[in-house]
Amino acid sequence: MSGLRDEDVALAMAFVDGELEGPARARFELQLADEPELAAEVERLFGTDELVRRNSRSSAADRLRRESPGPAAIPARPRFRLLPALLLAAATIAGILGLRVMLGPEPSTSRGLQVAIAPGFESAREAIGHEPRLAELRPAGLDDVRGPGETTNVDARAFVAAAEQADRDLFDRLGRPQPEPGSAAFFVLPVRSPEPRSVLVLGFPRQGAPLRYWPAADDARRSADQGRVQTGDHVLPGARFRLVEDARGDRVAYDRGFLVPIGAVSVDVVVASRAAPLDDATLQTAGGLLAPGSDAAGASERLRALGFDVEVLSVREP
Repeated sequence: MSGLRDEDVALAMAFVDGELEGPARARFELQLADEPELAAEVERLFGTDELVRRNSRSSAADRLRRESPGPAAIPARPRFRLLPALLLAAATIAGILGLRVMLGPEPSTSRGLQVAIAPGFESAREAIGHEPRLAELRPAGLDDVRGPGETTNVDARAFVAAAEQADRDLFDRLGRPQPEPGSAAFFVLPVRSPEPRSVLVLGFPRQGAPLRYWPAADDARRSADQGRVQTGDHVLPGARFRLVEDARGDRVAYDRGFLVPIGAVSVDVVVASRAAPLDDATLQTAGGLLAPGSDAAGASERLRALGFDVEVLSVREP
């Protein structure tokens, strides 16, 4: 448990006691799916004696109150709901563990990145229409999903948490044989990385010039930071729905994903990854792979010579 913060311990105990509700509970469940050590701690709490848990939680909460006074502290709460709350939390953890079983065992570092391809959508309205869990939600920011006179009916943060949970469905494609290329005007890549890795995504249309999808050509960061993903599950080029916080208040923005060029007919998508960071020479080489007449096979061979693991996916133009 040495890697866990006091705040995470206190949240885990509140979760087990059924004291997290709404968006806070949804965010913590997403955190559990991404942090095995924290999930293991929650499972341990299920089997811990009630008195030990009470004393431990009191100590952690007192320490939080001493070190972080004010709104950030998590106060102790009455524990009369312990048994029903444990049953509810156990059902949630079982669902998370069931998802892990469905997705298969975590890949070892020797297997590199796991990746699949999933359709994107032209508009937020179309994306929400394809996801039953979001279909009736109308957050601030997504003006195209509301009809005349229709107002917002969900907090922007709560909507983004629900959208992130819905995006978990994208990862059930991982580890399965890739089907025949589907058609989409836009697409996203769910990826699972067993370690921090650098990712290049190149596209080779049947008709038209090759292009670099990821990292974006206008990424101004230093080469070592470009294309970098951390351990865990990610959607490239990013979450389709994201929270925007500014002076106008919280709202939701929609990102369509990678574009399938008009007239491409189909695109071979080369996804290359390695543990080592990118450098200027590698990015320059990648640029050379996009010369007219280049294809996915030749690019894959060159990238493997540079130490990348490579997978080629395909998508058809609608």
